[in-house]
Amino acid sequence: MTQQEREKLHAQQIQLIGELRRICEKHGLRWYITAGTLLGAVRHKGFIPWDDDMDIAMPRADYDRLSAVCQKELGEEFFFQDEKSDPGYMYYFAKIRKNGTRVQEPSLKGAKMHEGIYIDIFPLDVCPQKDWAGNLYFGLMKVLNIAVLYKTVPGFYYAFNKPLAKIPVTAARVLSHRALSRCRDKLRKLVDKLCRGDRLCTVCGAHGYPRETYDKSWFAESVLLEFEGDRYPAPAEWDALLTNMYGDYMTPPPIEEQTGHFE
Repeated sequence: MTQQEREKLHAQQIQLIGELRRICEKHGLRWYITAGTLLGAVRHKGFIPWDDDMDIAMPRADYDRLSAVCQKELGEEFFFQDEKSDPGYMYYFAKIRKNGTRVQEPSLKGAKMHEGIYIDIFPLDVCPQKDWAGNLYFGLMKVLNIAVLYKTVPGFYYAFNKPLAKIPVTAARVLSHRALSRCRDKLRKLVDKLCRGDRLCTVCGAHGYPRETYDKSWFAESVLLEFEGDRYPAPAEWDALLTNMYGDYMTPPPIEEQTGHFE
């Protein structure tokens, strides 16, 4: 992707986050920039130069309400994508996409779903307190996530570096996409029922355990951080979140790791 193409992509994503903000403010929904977008705000006051998406986190209750209100609130230019609105969609988080546009991640080539320019919206769910239980929860979710990818993306490849890595393939052969999705949801609800809500997580992200686990207190308040000339809500304890996720987050990664989703 050229720099000019990336700048055009960023402009569309700013429009998408503006629509999200409009809806959240109208309905009193809590939302925060997170992950690479939060890092970009802190380190660059905007997009990380090689980044090509935007990351939003919402408490589960607000996330579920957003899913409901978007059916009526989103303008015709936009599409709220989750497993309910798009049968070919594979992820356990939502996206808001721009109708009339198209981007394709190489790893998802052939998937039959809406492929407009998007922003990611991650639900913040309860995470087990104990490390062994958190690892188990993330591991089970990873198996189900990979199985869904096998089911929805033709020729999806996963490196088998451990014997247990073959479990997702078996699950994908035996269960339907709908059944696998229901398993994910039932597992999440079971953990929510059994565990206290002091520790949160995004079990659908790319970084895994424990990098995508958070103390609930980090989100108790929000602050506005500058991003591309505007200001967006971020967790008040953004330093703790970024340190947990990236370590020394102010030091950029090596050149060979400075790539986006569409390269």
